[in-house]
Amino acid sequence: MRAEKQELAQRAEKESKRRKTLESKCEELEERYRDARADMKLSEAEQQQRRALDSLRRLHPTTIYGRMTDCISVTQKKYHMPVTVVMGRNMDAILVEDEATAKSCITHLREQKMAPMTFLPVTTIQAKQIDARLRSLGGTARLMMDVVTPNAAAVAAHPSAVDLKAKFERAARYAVGNTVVCDTLDEARRLCFGGGA
Repeated sequence: MRAEKQELAQRAEKESKRRKTLESKCEELEERYRDARADMKLSEAEQQQRRALDSLRRLHPTTIYGRMTDCISVTQKKYHMPVTVVMGRNMDAILVEDEATAKSCITHLREQKMAPMTFLPVTTIQAKQIDARLRSLGGTARLMMDVVTPNAAAVAAHPSAVDLKAKFERAARYAVGNTVVCDTLDEARRLCFGGGA
């Protein structure tokens, strides 16, 4: 009788552990499923945005340059995340030649009942002047404008555009301003709260 009780207790403990393991696996699979659905929704949104951009490019083939993220490159991989954070919603903004093109695109999106987009006219965009003192802060501090550059392929894709490289630089300056990026949080805190500029 005692041996049976022990055997039953061991079996119950074994089944309890097995149940916990299965519950843990089930939770993990549910989380992966939720993540996959979220990725699918994001992919659908990206696909809709790409279709809308393609539609707009057919209307204005020479005056729509593309998304900021496609027109600007980051010089080093380590700066990709900080640039993305600073640019924020401007990363997906569409760079266009002028305000007339932007207005036409907005009208087209409304008429087609497509999702709204942000348009930045590169000829009239007002970007802050770079504070040259920020380039001499020392350490690993760098002006964010110095770690982004116009994408050569995007510039080459529009050979008829005049001074496109300078226009892309102005758009990037508009998006990042006088932001400074550092390699470490401690250095950033020292610059921010301990002076240095």
